[in-house]
Amino acid sequence: MLGSTMIASKRNEAIDILKFVAVILVAHSHMDALYPRYSFICTGGAIGDALFFFISGYTLFCSSRWGRFDNWYKRRIQRIYPTIIAWAVIACAAFGTSQNAVEVMLFGGGYFVSCIMIFYLIIFWIGKYLRNYIQYACLFCVALVIGVFLLRPGAITDNMYSSISAVWPIWNFMFMLFGSTIAVREQEGCQTIGKSAVMELLLAIMYLIAYYVILYIAARLHMQWLQVVGLLPLTGLVFHLYLLAKSESVKNVYHKRGVRFLIYSLGQLCLEVYIVQYYLISGRWNFWFPVNVIVTWILVFGVAYMLKVCSNFVAQTFRAEDYDWKKMFKL
Repeated sequence: MLGSTMIASKRNEAIDILKFVAVILVAHSHMDALYPRYSFICTGGAIGDALFFFISGYTLFCSSRWGRFDNWYKRRIQRIYPTIIAWAVIACAAFGTSQNAVEVMLFGGGYFVSCIMIFYLIIFWIGKYLRNYIQYACLFCVALVIGVFLLRPGAITDNMYSSISAVWPIWNFMFMLFGSTIAVREQEGCQTIGKSAVMELLLAIMYLIAYYVILYIAARLHMQWLQVVGLLPLTGLVFHLYLLAKSESVKNVYHKRGVRFLIYSLGQLCLEVYIVQYYLISGRWNFWFPVNVIVTWILVFGVAYMLKVCSNFVAQTFRAEDYDWKKMFKL
């Protein structure tokens, strides 16, 4: 059973809340096939991506023991690849897909996982040797995005915030560094404390509106370079969502009976939801709308949890310790 006892007392609850928001945004942004006439509401994927990488950078710099690179990177592999291996087996058995060993290792988790494993190769050296200069690395990422626009405009799609864009990995790495910067500041005693929950919510809404207005203008006027300016409100949105999640009002809601369980549980399935969603979203049941949407959400999270259990099994199989079957079903 998944109980509240599995949640460490010193967990950063704001990060758990942001994980929940991110997984909902990313999964919903891919569900346009479920909305026959309302697919335009399936947006927010870029915001979810930015939150994911912000969280990843934050947690890495809060918890990492840098040490030797090979051992550090090995721990990253142990966290991600049991899930990928488990899904390769499930996908072949249940969905009829076929991948060879190379495809599983390189692409088994999709483009997102391939990118994050490459990001880990870079972030280690920044964390170990350039910890006090992360903000300059963020600016370098922005400069790279601008450089691509100037030097290779044909490589940019109509939406640079789409995963098919050439600059998608660059700006997401920027948010990974942004999360790392916040973690470093907090470890140095500079607490990031926002205003009231209402004020932080209003600021987040303001940045959200500014972000979409900029993208709308860029699309209408065919000024693709203007999308780069959208990084400013997107950064503000992520930051104020983090401050909102840290507010006492939101934490009080988080601790209500059942809410904590729901937010924590779904937030812990970030990777699994990302992997399974593409196999489960289908428009074939759209005549049941909106029931098809509800059923799909239940199916996605149910299969994601099943994948988590299977990945725990794979992880325990490759360890020297005996199987812990009770722990196998925990998140």
